[in-house]
Amino acid sequence: MDRQPLELPDLELITALQPPDWPNIIPSIEFYIISTFCFPIKLIIDNKIVGIGTTIIHNDIAWLAHIIVHPEHRNQGIGKIITQTLVDSLQTKCDTIYLIATDLGIHGISAQSLWAWNFPPDTLFCVCGLGAG
Repeated sequence: MDRQPLELPDLELITALQPPDWPNIIPSIEFYIISTFCFPIKLIIDNKIVGIGTTIIHNDIAWLAHIIVHPEHRNQGIGKIITQTLVDSLQTKCDTIYLIATDLGIHGISAQSLWAWNFPPDTLFCVCGLGAG
């Protein structure tokens, strides 16, 4: 399992991650890749992108966005690995972290699992369910 920055050439490789009930993810992901305040990553297993996620930073606030796992790799902890990687990248940069999750993403999140992650002390972490996408 390898974690790397997501790059423009990867756009054609992430179409299989597209959730069926979401709008096209490619314009948003492209925006993240070219923006200086966004930090998209990819998770690779056997030379295939199996998941992506992005941190968006404004001053001392971060949003975790578009955490998407390939359907064949769901329920294996990949979403948690992506989320933890994004959070770890923010340890000294942000006082507040927001996670906006759809029903699919919020399924595996509980208060206990949030505390299992290593959030900086006094970090506000908000999980917001948004329905299908």
